[in-house]
Amino acid sequence: MGSVYLDYNATTPLEPRVRKEMEFFFAQSFGNPSSVHSHGREARAALDAARERVADFLGGAPSDFVFTSGGSESNNFAVKGAALAREERRHIVTTAVEHSSCREAFEFLRARGFGVTVVPVDSDGVADMDVLKNCVSEQTALVSCMYVNNETGVVMPIESAAEIAKECGAFFHADITQAAGKIPVDLATLSVDLASVSSHKLYGPKGAGVVFVRKGVVPEPLIHGGGQERGRRSGTENVAAIAGFGKACEIAHGESTADMKRVAEMRDDFESFVLSRIEGSWINGKSVERVANTSNFGIDGIDGEALVIALDIEGISVSNGSACSEGNVDPSKVLLAMGLGEEKAASCLRVSMGRFTKNADIEKLKNALEKCLARMERR
Repeated sequence: MGSVYLDYNATTPLEPRVRKEMEFFFAQSFGNPSSVHSHGREARAALDAARERVADFLGGAPSDFVFTSGGSESNNFAVKGAALAREERRHIVTTAVEHSSCREAFEFLRARGFGVTVVPVDSDGVADMDVLKNCVSEQTALVSCMYVNNETGVVMPIESAAEIAKECGAFFHADITQAAGKIPVDLATLSVDLASVSSHKLYGPKGAGVVFVRKGVVPEPLIHGGGQERGRRSGTENVAAIAGFGKACEIAHGESTADMKRVAEMRDDFESFVLSRIEGSWINGKSVERVANTSNFGIDGIDGEALVIALDIEGISVSNGSACSEGNVDPSKVLLAMGLGEEKAASCLRVSMGRFTKNADIEKLKNALEKCLARMERR
Protein backbone atom coordinates (compact mmCIF):
# COMPACT_ATOMS: atom_id res chain seq x y z
CA MET A 1 0.00 0.00 0.00
CA GLY A 2 1.38 3.41 -0.95
CA SER A 3 1.77 6.05 1.72
CA VAL A 4 -0.84 8.79 2.11
CA TYR A 5 0.21 12.26 3.23
CA LEU A 6 -2.46 14.21 5.15
CA ASP A 7 -0.40 16.71 7.13
CA TYR A 8 -0.47 19.70 4.76
CA ASN A 9 -0.70 22.21 7.61
CA ALA A 10 2.73 21.06 8.79
CA THR A 11 4.25 21.40 5.34
CA THR A 12 3.15 20.96 1.76
CA PRO A 13 4.83 18.86 -0.94
CA LEU A 14 7.03 20.89 -3.24
CA GLU A 15 5.01 21.68 -6.36
CA PRO A 16 6.88 20.25 -9.42
CA ARG A 17 6.49 23.55 -11.28
CA VAL A 18 8.16 25.29 -8.35
CA ARG A 19 11.04 22.82 -8.38
CA LYS A 20 11.55 23.45 -12.08
CA GLU A 21 11.67 27.21 -11.45
CA MET A 22 14.31 26.74 -8.75
CA GLU A 23 16.59 24.45 -10.74
CA PHE A 24 17.92 27.32 -12.85
CA PHE A 25 19.17 29.10 -9.74
CA PHE A 26 20.90 26.01 -8.41
CA ALA A 27 22.55 25.10 -11.71
CA GLN A 28 23.30 28.41 -13.45
CA SER A 29 22.26 31.65 -11.74
CA PHE A 30 24.28 31.75 -8.54
CA GLY A 31 25.06 35.47 -8.24
CA ASN A 32 24.74 37.57 -5.10
CA PRO A 33 21.83 40.00 -5.66
CA SER A 34 23.79 42.78 -3.94
CA SER A 35 26.56 42.61 -6.55
CA VAL A 36 26.54 45.15 -9.37
CA HIS A 37 27.90 42.87 -12.10
CA SER A 38 25.80 40.83 -14.51
CA HIS A 39 25.56 37.76 -12.25
CA GLY A 40 24.34 39.94 -9.40
CA ARG A 41 21.88 41.81 -11.60
CA GLU A 42 20.41 38.51 -12.79
CA ALA A 43 19.86 37.43 -9.18
CA ARG A 44 18.39 40.84 -8.32
CA ALA A 45 15.97 40.54 -11.23
CA ALA A 46 14.83 37.17 -9.87
CA LEU A 47 14.12 38.73 -6.46
CA ASP A 48 12.18 41.54 -8.09
CA ALA A 49 10.11 39.09 -10.15
CA ALA A 50 9.35 36.98 -7.07
CA ARG A 51 8.33 40.06 -5.10
CA GLU A 52 5.92 41.01 -7.89
CA ARG A 53 4.39 37.54 -7.82
CA VAL A 54 3.97 37.62 -4.04
CA ALA A 55 2.33 41.05 -4.23
CA ASP A 56 0.00 39.96 -7.04
CA PHE A 57 -1.16 37.02 -4.92
CA LEU A 58 -1.40 38.62 -1.47
CA GLY A 59 -2.25 42.21 -2.44
CA GLY A 60 -0.25 45.34 -1.76
CA ALA A 61 2.74 46.88 -3.49
CA PRO A 62 5.90 44.84 -4.12
CA SER A 63 7.87 47.27 -1.94
CA ASP A 64 5.66 46.31 1.02
CA PHE A 65 7.15 42.79 1.18
CA VAL A 66 10.32 41.82 3.05
CA PHE A 67 11.75 38.37 2.33
CA THR A 68 12.79 36.23 5.32
CA SER A 69 13.81 32.63 6.00
CA GLY A 70 10.28 31.48 6.82
CA GLY A 71 7.20 31.90 8.99
CA SER A 72 8.92 31.83 12.37
CA GLU A 73 11.37 34.56 11.42
CA SER A 74 8.55 36.56 9.85
CA ASN A 75 6.51 36.39 13.06
CA ASN A 76 9.50 37.30 15.22
CA PHE A 77 10.39 40.24 12.98
CA ALA A 78 6.82 41.53 12.93
CA VAL A 79 6.15 41.13 16.64
CA LYS A 80 9.49 42.22 18.07
CA GLY A 81 10.11 44.81 15.37
CA ALA A 82 6.75 46.51 15.84
CA ALA A 83 6.98 46.50 19.64
CA LEU A 84 10.58 47.75 19.80
CA ALA A 85 9.82 50.51 17.30
CA ARG A 86 7.33 52.02 19.75
CA GLU A 87 8.94 51.64 23.16
CA GLU A 88 7.00 54.60 24.51
CA ARG A 89 4.11 52.10 24.49
CA ARG A 90 4.86 49.07 26.68
CA HIS A 91 1.79 46.90 26.21
CA ILE A 92 0.94 44.13 23.73
CA VAL A 93 -2.27 42.16 23.20
CA THR A 94 -2.53 38.72 21.60
CA THR A 95 -4.74 35.61 21.78
CA ALA A 96 -4.49 32.30 23.57
CA VAL A 97 -4.15 30.23 20.38
CA GLU A 98 -1.25 31.82 18.51
CA HIS A 99 1.58 29.90 16.83
CA SER A 100 4.54 29.18 19.09
CA SER A 101 6.77 31.58 17.15
CA CYS A 102 4.46 34.44 18.12
CA ARG A 103 3.84 33.14 21.62
CA GLU A 104 7.56 32.88 22.39
CA ALA A 105 8.22 36.31 20.86
CA PHE A 106 5.71 37.78 23.29
CA GLU A 107 7.40 36.02 26.20
CA PHE A 108 10.72 37.49 25.03
CA LEU A 109 9.17 40.96 25.19
CA ARG A 110 7.50 40.28 28.54
CA ALA A 111 10.90 39.45 30.00
CA ARG A 112 12.08 42.88 28.82
CA GLY A 113 9.38 44.84 30.56
CA PHE A 114 6.44 44.78 28.16
CA GLY A 115 3.02 43.98 29.52
CA VAL A 116 1.37 41.15 27.58
CA THR A 117 -2.38 40.54 27.70
CA VAL A 118 -3.71 37.23 26.32
CA VAL A 119 -7.30 37.29 25.09
CA PRO A 120 -9.21 34.03 25.68
CA VAL A 121 -11.07 32.08 23.02
CA ASP A 122 -14.46 30.37 23.16
CA SER A 123 -15.09 26.64 22.83
CA ASP A 124 -14.74 26.90 19.05
CA GLY A 125 -11.39 28.67 19.29
CA VAL A 126 -12.56 32.16 18.30
CA ALA A 127 -11.07 35.09 20.21
CA ASP A 128 -13.49 37.22 22.22
CA MET A 129 -13.57 40.66 20.55
CA ASP A 130 -15.36 42.25 23.52
CA VAL A 131 -12.51 41.21 25.79
CA LEU A 132 -9.99 42.42 23.24
CA LYS A 133 -11.66 45.83 23.10
CA ASN A 134 -11.47 46.12 26.88
CA CYS A 135 -7.78 45.14 26.89
CA VAL A 136 -6.34 47.79 24.57
CA SER A 137 -5.37 51.28 25.63
CA GLU A 138 -3.20 54.20 24.59
CA GLN A 139 -0.28 52.21 26.03
CA THR A 140 -0.82 49.33 23.57
CA ALA A 141 1.93 49.13 20.95
CA LEU A 142 0.73 46.06 19.09
CA VAL A 143 -2.23 43.73 18.72
CA SER A 144 -1.42 40.37 17.11
CA CYS A 145 -3.99 37.80 15.99
CA MET A 146 -3.60 34.92 13.55
CA TYR A 147 -6.00 34.76 10.62
CA VAL A 148 -6.40 30.96 10.56
CA ASN A 149 -5.43 28.57 13.33
CA ASN A 150 -2.89 25.99 12.26
CA GLU A 151 -4.39 23.19 14.38
CA THR A 152 -8.14 23.64 13.96
CA GLY A 153 -8.44 25.67 10.76
CA VAL A 154 -10.73 28.14 12.55
CA VAL A 155 -10.89 31.58 10.91
CA MET A 156 -10.41 34.54 13.26
CA PRO A 157 -12.27 37.88 12.93
CA ILE A 158 -9.11 39.82 12.16
CA GLU A 159 -10.90 42.77 10.58
CA SER A 160 -12.68 43.39 13.89
CA ALA A 161 -9.43 42.95 15.80
CA ALA A 162 -7.63 45.33 13.46
CA GLU A 163 -10.29 48.01 13.87
CA ILE A 164 -10.00 47.74 17.65
CA ALA A 165 -6.23 48.16 17.37
CA LYS A 166 -6.62 51.20 15.14
CA GLU A 167 -8.98 52.89 17.60
CA CYS A 168 -6.19 53.09 20.19
CA GLY A 169 -3.40 53.80 17.70
CA ALA A 170 -1.74 50.37 18.01
CA PHE A 171 -0.13 48.45 15.18
CA PHE A 172 -1.96 45.30 14.08
CA HIS A 173 -0.13 42.12 13.04
CA ALA A 174 -1.73 39.03 11.51
CA ASP A 175 -0.06 35.68 11.02
CA ILE A 176 -1.70 34.67 7.73
CA THR A 177 0.47 31.61 7.10
CA GLN A 178 -2.45 29.16 7.21
CA ALA A 179 -4.84 31.52 5.41
CA ALA A 180 -2.86 32.20 2.23
CA GLY A 181 -4.02 29.85 -0.50
CA LYS A 182 -7.01 28.63 1.53
CA ILE A 183 -9.22 31.70 1.77
CA PRO A 184 -9.06 34.96 -0.21
CA VAL A 185 -6.44 37.37 1.16
CA ASP A 186 -5.99 40.96 -0.03
CA LEU A 187 -3.54 42.83 2.15
CA ALA A 188 -4.22 46.02 0.20
CA THR A 189 -7.72 46.14 1.70
CA LEU A 190 -7.31 44.28 5.01
CA SER A 191 -6.65 46.67 7.90
CA VAL A 192 -3.34 45.08 8.84
CA ASP A 193 -0.01 46.83 9.39
CA LEU A 194 2.12 43.68 9.29
CA ALA A 195 1.44 40.12 8.09
CA SER A 196 3.53 36.95 8.04
CA VAL A 197 3.61 34.18 5.42
CA SER A 198 5.69 31.03 4.90
CA SER A 199 6.61 29.52 1.53
CA HIS A 200 6.48 25.86 2.50
CA LYS A 201 2.80 26.06 3.47
CA LEU A 202 2.06 27.09 -0.13
CA TYR A 203 3.80 24.26 -2.04
CA GLY A 204 6.99 26.31 -2.11
CA PRO A 205 10.38 25.43 -0.61
CA LYS A 206 11.38 25.59 3.01
CA GLY A 207 13.73 28.45 3.84
CA ALA A 208 11.68 31.35 2.46
CA GLY A 209 8.99 33.55 3.90
CA VAL A 210 7.80 37.13 3.77
CA VAL A 211 6.56 39.93 6.00
CA PHE A 212 4.10 42.47 4.66
CA VAL A 213 4.94 45.88 6.12
CA ARG A 214 2.45 48.60 5.29
CA LYS A 215 3.91 51.87 4.04
CA GLY A 216 4.62 54.17 6.98
CA VAL A 217 5.25 51.31 9.44
CA VAL A 218 8.93 51.03 10.33
CA PRO A 219 9.63 47.97 12.51
CA GLU A 220 12.99 47.61 14.23
CA PRO A 221 15.13 45.14 12.20
CA LEU A 222 15.63 41.73 13.75
CA ILE A 223 18.86 41.01 11.83
CA HIS A 224 21.55 43.65 11.33
CA GLY A 225 24.33 43.60 8.77
CA GLY A 226 24.52 44.48 5.11
CA GLY A 227 21.19 46.29 4.88
CA GLN A 228 19.49 43.96 2.39
CA GLU A 229 15.74 44.18 1.85
CA ARG A 230 15.91 47.99 1.98
CA GLY A 231 17.56 47.88 5.39
CA ARG A 232 14.78 45.85 6.96
CA ARG A 233 16.33 42.36 6.92
CA SER A 234 20.09 41.99 6.50
CA GLY A 235 21.66 38.88 5.02
CA THR A 236 22.17 37.62 1.48
CA GLU A 237 18.80 36.57 0.14
CA ASN A 238 18.12 32.89 -0.63
CA VAL A 239 17.48 33.53 -4.31
CA ALA A 240 16.54 29.97 -5.32
CA ALA A 241 14.05 29.58 -2.47
CA ILE A 242 12.58 33.04 -3.00
CA ALA A 243 12.18 32.38 -6.74
CA GLY A 244 10.38 29.15 -5.85
CA PHE A 245 8.20 31.02 -3.36
CA GLY A 246 7.26 33.51 -6.05
CA LYS A 247 6.32 30.74 -8.45
CA ALA A 248 4.25 29.05 -5.72
CA CYS A 249 2.35 32.31 -5.21
CA GLU A 250 1.74 32.65 -8.95
CA ILE A 251 0.30 29.12 -9.07
CA ALA A 252 -1.81 29.66 -5.95
CA HIS A 253 -3.17 32.89 -7.42
CA GLY A 254 -4.62 30.97 -10.33
CA GLU A 255 -5.51 27.62 -8.78
CA SER A 256 -6.17 27.86 -5.03
CA THR A 257 -9.92 28.53 -5.31
CA ALA A 258 -10.47 25.36 -7.34
CA ASP A 259 -8.11 23.43 -5.04
CA MET A 260 -10.08 24.39 -1.93
CA LYS A 261 -13.48 23.65 -3.49
CA ARG A 262 -12.36 20.10 -4.25
CA VAL A 263 -10.67 19.67 -0.87
CA ALA A 264 -13.76 20.93 1.00
CA GLU A 265 -15.80 18.07 -0.43
CA MET A 266 -13.26 15.53 0.78
CA ARG A 267 -13.01 17.13 4.23
CA ASP A 268 -16.79 17.17 4.65
CA ASP A 269 -17.06 13.55 3.51
CA PHE A 270 -14.40 12.51 6.01
CA GLU A 271 -16.04 14.36 8.89
CA SER A 272 -19.41 12.79 8.09
CA PHE A 273 -17.70 9.41 8.31
CA VAL A 274 -16.08 10.25 11.65
CA LEU A 275 -19.28 11.47 13.28
CA SER A 276 -21.46 8.65 11.94
CA ARG A 277 -19.10 5.69 12.29
CA ILE A 278 -16.87 6.41 15.29
CA GLU A 279 -18.46 6.34 18.72
CA GLY A 280 -17.59 9.22 21.02
CA SER A 281 -16.21 11.43 18.25
CA TRP A 282 -16.45 15.19 17.75
CA ILE A 283 -15.07 17.90 15.45
CA ASN A 284 -13.28 20.87 16.98
CA GLY A 285 -14.46 24.22 15.62
CA LYS A 286 -17.19 22.69 13.50
CA SER A 287 -19.82 25.35 14.28
CA VAL A 288 -17.73 28.32 13.06
CA GLU A 289 -15.98 29.31 9.85
CA ARG A 290 -12.98 27.11 9.05
CA VAL A 291 -10.66 26.73 6.09
CA ALA A 292 -11.64 23.89 3.81
CA ASN A 293 -8.64 21.63 4.22
CA THR A 294 -8.46 21.10 7.99
CA SER A 295 -10.26 18.63 10.23
CA ASN A 296 -9.35 18.47 13.91
CA PHE A 297 -11.34 15.72 15.55
CA GLY A 298 -11.38 13.87 18.85
CA ILE A 299 -12.37 10.39 20.00
CA ASP A 300 -13.24 9.83 23.65
CA GLY A 301 -10.80 7.60 25.50
CA ILE A 302 -8.25 7.30 22.68
CA ASP A 303 -4.56 8.18 23.03
CA GLY A 304 -4.12 10.54 20.09
CA GLU A 305 -0.36 10.10 19.87
CA ALA A 306 -0.72 6.31 19.83
CA LEU A 307 -3.30 6.60 17.07
CA VAL A 308 -1.00 8.82 15.00
CA ILE A 309 1.72 6.16 15.30
CA ALA A 310 -0.72 3.37 14.46
CA LEU A 311 -1.90 5.20 11.36
CA ASP A 312 1.70 5.83 10.35
CA ILE A 313 2.33 2.08 10.45
CA GLU A 314 -0.64 1.74 8.10
CA GLY A 315 0.96 4.26 5.73
CA ILE A 316 -1.12 7.31 6.71
CA SER A 317 0.60 10.51 7.85
CA VAL A 318 -1.54 12.74 10.10
CA SER A 319 -0.80 14.86 13.17
CA ASN A 320 -1.96 15.37 16.72
CA GLY A 321 -0.97 19.04 16.93
CA SER A 322 1.46 21.61 15.65
CA ALA A 323 4.60 20.34 13.91
CA CYS A 324 6.55 23.38 15.08
CA SER A 325 7.15 22.22 18.66
CA GLU A 326 9.94 19.70 18.38
CA GLY A 327 9.72 16.81 20.84
CA ASN A 328 6.67 18.26 22.60
CA VAL A 329 4.16 15.56 23.57
CA ASP A 330 2.08 17.71 25.94
CA PRO A 331 -1.59 18.28 25.06
CA SER A 332 -2.21 21.03 22.52
CA LYS A 333 -2.19 24.53 24.03
CA VAL A 334 -4.78 25.52 21.43
CA LEU A 335 -7.23 22.80 22.45
CA LEU A 336 -6.66 23.48 26.14
CA ALA A 337 -7.40 27.17 25.52
CA MET A 338 -10.67 26.09 23.87
CA GLY A 339 -11.70 24.46 27.13
CA LEU A 340 -10.94 20.81 26.40
CA GLY A 341 -9.47 19.08 29.41
CA GLU A 342 -6.07 17.43 29.12
CA GLU A 343 -7.54 13.98 28.47
CA LYS A 344 -9.85 15.20 25.69
CA ALA A 345 -7.12 17.37 24.16
CA ALA A 346 -4.80 14.35 24.10
CA SER A 347 -7.49 12.39 22.22
CA CYS A 348 -7.49 14.67 19.16
CA LEU A 349 -5.95 14.34 15.70
CA ARG A 350 -5.52 16.78 12.85
CA VAL A 351 -6.06 15.74 9.24
CA SER A 352 -5.06 18.41 6.73
CA MET A 353 -5.50 17.92 3.00
CA GLY A 354 -4.23 19.75 -0.05
CA ARG A 355 -3.65 20.04 -3.77
CA PHE A 356 -2.41 16.48 -4.27
CA THR A 357 -4.94 14.73 -2.00
CA LYS A 358 -7.21 12.30 -3.83
CA ASN A 359 -10.56 10.77 -2.92
CA ALA A 360 -8.80 7.41 -2.76
CA ASP A 361 -6.52 8.80 -0.04
CA ILE A 362 -9.52 9.65 2.14
CA GLU A 363 -10.93 6.16 1.62
CA LYS A 364 -7.60 4.69 2.73
CA LEU A 365 -7.68 6.94 5.79
CA LYS A 366 -11.19 5.79 6.71
CA ASN A 367 -10.25 2.12 6.39
CA ALA A 368 -7.01 2.55 8.34
CA LEU A 369 -8.77 4.50 11.07
CA GLU A 370 -11.36 1.79 11.60
CA LYS A 371 -8.67 -0.88 11.55
CA CYS A 372 -6.52 0.93 14.12
CA LEU A 373 -9.41 1.77 16.44
CA ALA A 374 -10.60 -1.83 16.40
CA ARG A 375 -7.38 -2.96 18.07
CA MET A 376 -6.89 0.01 20.43
CA GLU A 377 -8.14 0.10 24.00
CA ARG A 378 -9.95 3.20 25.19
CA ARG A 379 -9.02 4.83 28.45
